[in-house]
Amino acid sequence: MSKLVKDFGDYQFTYYWIDDSNQQISPNLPTLSHAHEWLVTYHHDQHEGTERRKTRYDRRHPNGPMRDSISSKRNPVSSGRRSTDRPVAVDLDLSVGKVAKLTGVI
Repeated sequence: MSKLVKDFGDYQFTYYWIDDSNQQISPNLPTLSHAHEWLVTYHHDQHEGTERRKTRYDRRHPNGPMRDSISSKRNPVSSGRRSTDRPVAVDLDLSVGKVAKLTGVI
């Protein structure tokens, strides 16, 4: 299972994905949105079976790219069945110590 890492370097925050062996599998990404987009594309490209979805994104997600095409009367489902349908969250935050060291708190 991939884990999302938040890091700090060159005076900016970055996000990247690591695998089970803690090897970085994604490039450095500027935002959580970019991290989610990368993960969706990565899992879509890794899938070898028949794809039944017509889009990579969960059309029911309230902030998703397909949201405008859905009737406003329908209640969106907060999380879909696939792991890529769920919102991303930082699993490992390396930035806290680096920012504290930079500001002289440590």
